[in-house]
Amino acid sequence: MGRMKALVTGGAGFIGSNLVHALVERGDEVRVLDNFSTGNRANLERLDVEVVEGELRSYERVHAATRGVEVVYHLGALGSVPRSVQDPLTSNAVNVEGTLNVLLAARDEGVRRVVFSSSTSVYGTSPHLPTSESTPTDPISPYGVTKLAAERYCISFSRVYHSFEAVVLRYFNVPARRRASTTLRRRSESFSASPSRSASSRRGRETFATRGRTSPPRARSSATSRRSTWRPGSS
Repeated sequence: MGRMKALVTGGAGFIGSNLVHALVERGDEVRVLDNFSTGNRANLERLDVEVVEGELRSYERVHAATRGVEVVYHLGALGSVPRSVQDPLTSNAVNVEGTLNVLLAARDEGVRRVVFSSSTSVYGTSPHLPTSESTPTDPISPYGVTKLAAERYCISFSRVYHSFEAVVLRYFNVPARRRASTTLRRRSESFSASPSRSASSRRGRETFATRGRTSPPRARSSATSRRSTWRPGSS
């Protein structure tokens, strides 16, 4: 397989930076779009990548970053469940409108594939285990709602524009390098913004109120889907 030109949105984050490292190691030409609001510049140190600093909410910036690439890995998002409860408008603007900007830019630039990083938050607190792609979606948090809406935009584009391919990946628990520093920094920022979080949340479990009770997200690390085995080198 020849050298591929790829854009990774959110490439300075935990999952994004691991993907960037993998793409660079196999010889691809990589461009990163990140506003560094939650991503860490240190994750991209000593990597031969082009970095474009900008917002997903700006179509012009997204379009500029998309020029000349073959594949877009869209990992950029505002990923905090508690933050989405506090400020659903911003979560929607980044996660839904930002995804639409990525899809439009990819369509306009003739990109052959967009790989979108979704979340198991789209399932809510489903009692069905193990969770599969056929499990009904029932998001509780605004974050989960934004991810599901973004998924539907991806599917819509792949159906309406026949030369356009979109792949949706729903992540469960993702262990890898660079996890600790990213997680600790995000928790520190979240605690500073939300001093009233519950004791269980301070122990590292994100919680949010639903129907008068506090419900921690279910752990579903054992579940897999047919899309979860996809690797950057496959086509």
